[in-house]
Parts: sequence; C-alpha cells; structure tokens
Amino acid sequence: MADERRKDLWDKVASVTPLVLGIAVTGVGALFTQVYNFRQLQLNQIAALDKLRPLLTSDKPEEREFGYASFAALGYEDIAVRIVQLKKDESGRSVLVELQRVGSPQVQANAADALRSLDEAQKLVNIAEFGTPEPSEAQLKTERPEQRVPYARWAQQTARDLGVSSKLAVAILYDTAIQIGQGRARKLQAAASERVPPPLSSREKEAAWLDAFLDLRDKAMQQGALAKFYPSIKPRIDRLRGLVEKGDWDLDTVATVNGSVEAGAPNETRPSP
Repeated sequence: MADERRKDLWDKVASVTPLVLGIAVTGVGALFTQVYNFRQLQLNQIAALDKLRPLLTSDKPEEREFGYASFAALGYEDIAVRIVQLKKDESGRSVLVELQRVGSPQVQANAADALRSLDEAQKLVNIAEFGTPEPSEAQLKTERPEQRVPYARWAQQTARDLGVSSKLAVAILYDTAIQIGQGRARKLQAAASERVPPPLSSREKEAAWLDAFLDLRDKAMQQGALAKFYPSIKPRIDRLRGLVEKGDWDLDTVATVNGSVEAGAPNETRPSP
C-alpha cells in the first residue's frame, strides 16, 4: 500500500510538472520582455533628449521654450526646472508656471523656487505697478503673470542683442515694454542705439545707453495720448534713473523692508495706463 501511495504521488508530480514548468518559463519570459521594453523605452527617451539638447542652447527663445516643454513631457520635469533656474532663462517661465500648476508636489515646489529666481525684474515692475514686489491675487485679477511672458522674452532677447546681461538693463527694458508696448519700446531702443551704438561692452557704455533710453522714454511719455499719464509715470522713470546712477546692476536695493518698499525711491502706487 505504501509503495502504491508513493507511485500515485510521483504520478501526480509528473503530471503537473509540465504545467509548472510552462508557467515558470512564461513568467520568466514576460519578466525579461518587460525589462527589455523598459530599457528600450529608456534608450528611446535618451535618444529623444539628445536630439532636443541643441534647442536648450538656441538663440531663439521659442526653441528653448519648446525644449524645456519637451523635457518635461518626457518625464524629466526636474531637469527642465533646474536648467531654467541655472540659466535664469525667461523663455522657460511659461513651462515653470505650468509645472507649478500640474506637477507633483516636489516638482511644484521646485518650479516655484525657479520662478522666484526669475523675478528680480518682475519685482521692479510690480513695485511700479502695484506698490509691492509681490502683489496679491486681487491686484493681479485683471492681468495674470503669464500674460507678461512675451514682454519678458523681448526684454531678455533685446538685452542679449545689445550685449548686456545685467538684471537692471533687463528690468528697464521689461518695464518699458509693459508700460508702453513692445512697438514703442523697440523705437526707443533703436533711437538710443543711435546715440550710444552697441555692443554695450562696458558698464560705462551700458549706463550711457540706459540714460539715453530713459531720456527718450521720458520725452515720449510727454507726447500724444500718453501725456495724460506722464505725472504718474515720471516718478517711475526717475526711480529707474536712480538705479542706473547707483550702479545697482543686480537690483540689490529692490526689497521689502518692514512692509514698506525700497527701490531707490519712495513707494508710490500707480495704476497702469
């Protein structure tokens, strides 16, 4: 009886062995297939990123923006955020704004930090527009920050074309575009460049060009339909002149101290025309 039981047991083992082996082989095959597909996907992503890499160093802001957005779309949001932050590239602002809205908590936090690093010029504009470097939601209700991205891009690109990289120069160009539009700002830029020809290869030339630019802006604001806004805009232009005279190229004096604004001149709140 014992021999018959052992024989029955071995018969049962023998009958299920092919099934067990089949399942094991199928499972191992599926595992290797998943690993292979994952590695292949990684290789494809690396190849795609390598093709996108030249866009990040392009002279065209729209190409850099597409590069950042593509990195983020491929799942490399942190890399996109870090590159924008390190380069302080205004063309990546819209990507950061979107990641701050829809990214993971960590990506949202990183995007917020990167946006703060781009905001030196924005702070100066906000002080002139709202009387504070960081306006409230109620103050911004008529104009979202992302609507200003084209003006910021123009200011960044124009500064590069002029041969300057100071935050102050970018802020003055940005503030002018916000105030009177890119078309008028371009005309002032061309007129200032006739007085002080680029490239602005020294701080002295940069200061002279900015002085000429602000003088032309001052005169332009006293003419035509803009003249009615001149009394409220003149302090804004004088504040910018004061920053040039101080040589505050990194906008170190633009800060909030004990709730009051300091930016080279007393705080004044003024509605934008």
